[in-house]
Amino acid sequence: MNRKPVFMKIFMLCCIAVFLTGSVSAEERSIKRRKNAEEQRVALVIGNADYKDAPLRNPVNDAGDIADTLKQIGFEIIYKENAGRKEMEEAVREFGKQLGSGGVGLFYFSGHGLQLNGRNYLIPVDAKIESESDIDFETVDAGRVLGKMQDAENSLNIVILDACRNNPFSKGFKSLGAGSRGLAKMNAPAGSIIAYATSPDSTASDGTGKNGVYTQYLLKYMKTPGLTIENMLKKTRIDVARETGNKQIPWEHSSLMTDFYFTPAPEKESSLIVRPDVSDATVWINDKKMGTGTLNFRQIQPGVYRIKVERDGYLPYQTPLEIKEGEAKELPVYLAKPEPEPEPVPESVSPEKKIINSIGMEFVYIPPGTFMMGSPENGPGRDRDEKQHRVTLTKGFYMQTTEVTQGQWKAVMGNNPSYFENCGDNCPAERVSWDDVQVFIEKLNRKDGRNYRLPTEAEWEYACRAGSGTPFVFGKCLSADQANYNGKYPCKYPLFGCPKGEYRGKSVPVASFTPNAWGLYDMQGNAVEWCQDWYGDYPSGSVTDPAGPSSGSRRVGRGGGWNDGAAYCRSANRIRYSPDSRNDSLGFRPILPAGQQR
Repeated sequence: MNRKPVFMKIFMLCCIAVFLTGSVSAEERSIKRRKNAEEQRVALVIGNADYKDAPLRNPVNDAGDIADTLKQIGFEIIYKENAGRKEMEEAVREFGKQLGSGGVGLFYFSGHGLQLNGRNYLIPVDAKIESESDIDFETVDAGRVLGKMQDAENSLNIVILDACRNNPFSKGFKSLGAGSRGLAKMNAPAGSIIAYATSPDSTASDGTGKNGVYTQYLLKYMKTPGLTIENMLKKTRIDVARETGNKQIPWEHSSLMTDFYFTPAPEKESSLIVRPDVSDATVWINDKKMGTGTLNFRQIQPGVYRIKVERDGYLPYQTPLEIKEGEAKELPVYLAKPEPEPEPVPESVSPEKKIINSIGMEFVYIPPGTFMMGSPENGPGRDRDEKQHRVTLTKGFYMQTTEVTQGQWKAVMGNNPSYFENCGDNCPAERVSWDDVQVFIEKLNRKDGRNYRLPTEAEWEYACRAGSGTPFVFGKCLSADQANYNGKYPCKYPLFGCPKGEYRGKSVPVASFTPNAWGLYDMQGNAVEWCQDWYGDYPSGSVTDPAGPSSGSRRVGRGGGWNDGAAYCRSANRIRYSPDSRNDSLGFRPILPAGQQR
């Protein structure tokens, strides 16, 4: 029988997967998607294989396996196989009704399909297509399914079309020509992903096994926990390309704005271990007494907790602690004994200028005094947390002339955590946390019979400045000949005009540069130095002997390190870290209150 010529080009829909989201507003979509994991999932699955003139082998197998998999992962299933046009249309209508209850909707079709002038058509098994004019009356427009999904305004809608592998009608359509293959490109609407089993203008393999090549790997990765749609399709693409020798390359166009998981990753339980160094210390969480000693809290809810540990004869420890979902956190707690009040030094007796303790740590005396802490509002390179205010320190103290060295750390702790271990015993001990430093000081106190501690921020800046009021100890600029820092960055607005210098890229032996006026080396550069304080806002007015906030989540570091630009080495600059932070430019130097030097 002669067939009517067709003057408009028709292309086959070859193994495509289209993922679409309903056309609701961006705000509504955002709100709904946050509920994705808890909402109803509904799927319509159709597999057509028994075409009279062009039967297919795998669509019914593919559809059946997809339906079984979706059911296992929480979808309610409407399933049809070898469906005629009327049955397909009724199924689409029923699907649209169920979508009205919200949640996630999924449509899967496996069988023959056509594309005519940019519109896509799904072919029922009873279709009789002899000319272009038959298409509207013998097929189901894919746009009808999408329209149902858009009407439902679900949180997420997914359409997967695994269409035919070749065009059974091409002989009847002269306009197609021998070389016309594949599917024309489709753009993904906002919040959706369109995935094709093969690239545009290419055909896909029906496979030699039970399933088509593309659906075979969709099934595999759809059941893999913790894969987003994007990752699932990426893994599918890799395996399909490998199996077909790169003849079939799945392809996607995406504008998704949220994650969707067919099979979410198993939820991990959050846990917390509080481990005090004093065995009978009492642990409180959110002001509730939980017990004594090391406590292990399993299945703890994510959130921020107030942790307090106390024991008679020790200073109380308290800190806020955030526990994230699935996080296993351990909190070591080091309790410190309160410092005994030092005996006042008689006015007639001048303090020693320097002392050297039993392991060779040298300390220099820093006299009491008053200074302007922080930086002026128009100060070069100033940060907002440097509010300038007057500070009076009523008691002198001894500060170590250098950062604690690797050799000194080993003498006390018996190990060396430093990244630049090959630098030698005279290089700063680094990669030590604030918590680690407390253990070091406690052991040093027992070993040397004194009560060392970290300096407060005020004590550190007062000692660093040594009477100077400029951004750096040595003036407006910091030369790479004066300190070990990243000399490539001597400037930060408005520190223009400072010359560039050497960047050594590592720590160097302590006391390699000129000390400040009080004999302290490397107060700027080489290693950031821990302070005793919790980080917090400065006071508005004048203060005497400040010790910082009573609690917090981060401790203060000062002075900048070998890898920092000049702005981070300024006398007023403040750096904040979690107490358990460690890095290769983070060290410390202790102080000894006056009166304990003998």
